[in-house]
Formats: sequence, C-alpha cells, structure tokens
Amino acid sequence: NNLANLFTDTGRPKDAEAAHSEALAIHRRLVADFPTRPEFCLHLARSHNNLGVLLKDTGRLKEAEAAFVDAVTITRQLIADYPTRPEFRQELASNHLNMGVLLRATGRWKEAEGAHTEARAIYKQLAADFPALPEFRHLLAMSENNLANLFTDTGRPKDAEAAHSEALAIHRRLVADFPTRPEFCLHLAR
Repeated sequence: NNLANLFTDTGRPKDAEAAHSEALAIHRRLVADFPTRPEFCLHLARSHNNLGVLLKDTGRLKEAEAAFVDAVTITRQLIADYPTRPEFRQELASNHLNMGVLLRATGRWKEAEGAHTEARAIYKQLAADFPALPEFRHLLAMSENNLANLFTDTGRPKDAEAAHSEALAIHRRLVADFPTRPEFCLHLAR
C-alpha cells in the first residue's frame, strides 16, 4: 500500500494500481489464513478504499465504486463483529466519504447525500463517545462541509448555510479547547 501511494504521489498510476492489486492479494490471504485477526480485515478494507481513490482519480468510476462498496462491506462486518472498536467506525465513515465524493462527481446527488449523511452520523457518534479526542470532532466538521458543498451544488443554499454554520461552530470549539493546535485555527479560517 505504501509503495502504491508513493507511485500515486509521483504520477505513476499504472504502477500504483499494480501495487494496490498486490496489496489486496496479500491482505486477502492474511484474512483467509488468520480469520480471528480483525486488523487484517481492516487493512483489506483500506486497500479497497485506496484502490477506489486511485480508480476515481484516473476516471474509472465504475471500478472505483466497486472498490468502495467492497471497503464498506468489509468495514460494516468488522463493526458488527467488534462494535466497541472505534477505529472500525472511523474507517466506515471514511469509506462513506469517499463514496460520497465519487457519487457527487457522477451527478448521483441523492446517493451522494446518503453517503455523506452516513459519514456525518458516524463521526457525530464518535465525537460524542470520545470527546477528549479532537480528531473525531474535526472529521465531523469536515463532513459537515462536504454536505454543505453538496447542498450548494444541488441548489439548497439554506441547507448549505446550516451545514457550514455547524462546521464553524465545531471548529470554534476545537480552537477554544485546543489552543496549541494551529491546524484547528487553519481549518476555522478555511
């Protein structure tokens, strides 16, 4: 996966896809050989998600959607099997965000809104469950902004304003609660 990301970052999508395919094959074998190790399933889901991002960025949207569906399916099963593991819920939210971006790019507005709404709900619950971890609140704010952008694209300015306002409120609280974290100030400014 790291090699695939390096190839992606250096403009070598074919090499990146080959590396992602190899990572998927290795992760599938690990899951088959060690079915009681949930971290291997998590890495398999991440491999599908990473491949989906690459395929989306190279214009292969149907294949990207299939990769995202695989990532969501695996992560949902992880949550069913291990409901107390927040990293699995975070991964599912990330999968939904990427699916939402893809669906938005293809003009499937209702489905995109559903994916973004699911991501927001997961982040909202994670932020409530783990108030001392600011990353979950930050991700919630980012999901609000994603929804706001979708609402803007679909001619719903009042909904967009409400989502942006919620993101601003979250960012303001993060800045107040964590004044030594300059990245939160940056996100508030954005």
